Amino acid sequence: MKYFSRHSFGRVVEEGTKDVTVVNLDGIKWSVSREIFDEEFDLSGEHSAVEEKTKTEISDIVSHNPYTIMTVTFNKQVKEKDVKKKLYDLYMNKGSIISELEFRDKCDQILNEVLKGEERVLIGYHTGKTDHAGRLYFFDMETKGKDNKPEFRLVDLRTISCVIVRDVKYCCE
Repeated sequence: MKYFSRHSFGRVVEEGTKDVTVVNLDGIKWSVSREIFDEEFDLSGEHSAVEEKTKTEISDIVSHNPYTIMTVTFNKQVKEKDVKKKLYDLYMNKGSIISELEFRDKCDQILNEVLKGEERVLIGYHTGKTDHAGRLYFFDMETKGKDNKPEFRLVDLRTISCVIVRDVKYCCE
């Protein structure tokens, strides 16, 4: 008796009523019966249910689904010192109503209250590997490196606001 295992990532090229044509990351194209495709393939952006979860629950869902295609919405890391410098550079001491020290204090207050980082949507998968800060290495299916394979992006699980995985969309409460 022979056993097999197959795990690959790719994209749909063409969908028919009886079969679906796909291409993997190595550029190999093949057809799969519609029945097998519907039963066994996970899709990145499609979902039939929506559930509200806490950030901790979403973090667990993402981290417990390695090697699974998903769409992750998160906030990119903000470098506070860079933003502060730009705000401080706006200050011009030309008869202003507030002092530079008061201006800096107000900038600090604003940054602490409202700064989240730019929202980003990533379609890809992770292997469960993390860096020293606990961020997951995600392979971004929409960007290609020199070898035509997906480039990796670091994703901090604490910044994820929404994920679509295994036909369910999970969003923060």
